[in-house]
Amino acid sequence: MIPFLFQDLLEEMETTEFTMVEKFVSICDFMNVGYLKAYELIHMKYKEIIVNEMDQKFGIVSRKKIKKIF
Repeated sequence: MIPFLFQDLLEEMETTEFTMVEKFVSICDFMNVGYLKAYELIHMKYKEIIVNEMDQKFGIVSRKKIKKIF
């Protein structure tokens, strides 16, 4: 049920200027679901976007020379 709610809420937020990470955190807070649990349940395409945004900001994946997460 969480993946469907997440996707519905994300589609409603699509036209906003927020990043995927900001949207993810907002949806988790709104639904009162832990970030780890929500991350485990969301679709792979959203996970990849979140990881890429975090990598662009913090460079952890690039620094460790990881080519593919999933």
